[in-house]
Amino acid sequence: MLDIPAHYKSPNIDRQSVANAGLHYVAYRLSLLGWAVLPTSRNTKGVDLVAGKGDWAKIITVQVKSSSACHRIRFKSKPDHLASHYIVAANMDLGRKPRWFIFPRAEFAALVKPEKAAGRFFVAPEDYAKDEYELVSRLDL
Repeated sequence: MLDIPAHYKSPNIDRQSVANAGLHYVAYRLSLLGWAVLPTSRNTKGVDLVAGKGDWAKIITVQVKSSSACHRIRFKSKPDHLASHYIVAANMDLGRKPRWFIFPRAEFAALVKPEKAAGRFFVAPEDYAKDEYELVSRLDL
């Protein structure tokens, strides 16, 4: 837990800053698991991080979906063909320890639901906000 005074008011942080914080937090966490992690360029659709282990014999790709709290993960269109091996929901709630929830592509795709607004889709926090350590431990990372 971060040591932030109770009177401190959380500033409004723009979406891009939250996204960058989430991306770097996930890279940090993967690094702690022994992965060499490289961010992709901003216009790489569907892949935010490329990670390799050891001599890069094993390579994974990761898409990071960041939020400033535990919110829905939204998609503008149905994510039928997620490009990355893993999808990570990164909750960057200021004043609390960041949390990450990592899912294999197929498992995450099964959580996607249609939103009432036509053509939009989402994953609800109650579907993805599980025990983050259990999620990591069951994966071959």
